[in-house]
Amino acid sequence: MSFKKDIQNITKLEACEQYKILKNNLSNFNGPLTEEARKQDIINLLHEYNEIKDVCQNVLGVLANLEQRTIKQMHLLHGLPLNE
Repeated sequence: MSFKKDIQNITKLEACEQYKILKNNLSNFNGPLTEEARKQDIINLLHEYNEIKDVCQNVLGVLANLEQRTIKQMHLLHGLPLNE
């Protein structure tokens, strides 16, 4: 059945019900993040990144000790940046 036929067959009551459902769904939509919420999301992501990076550095340090290498050598060995 085509879209045009579907529209023609819909009753006023069905249209009103669909309108109410769509309106309710729209009211539940919070919309795009505010500038402050966006900034807070970025801050949270940066904190998470830094925590993960710290754990990785600790693991790299333990591996360096086990292999009797320096952290710089480990970075070079594994292709990691030296300036971060």
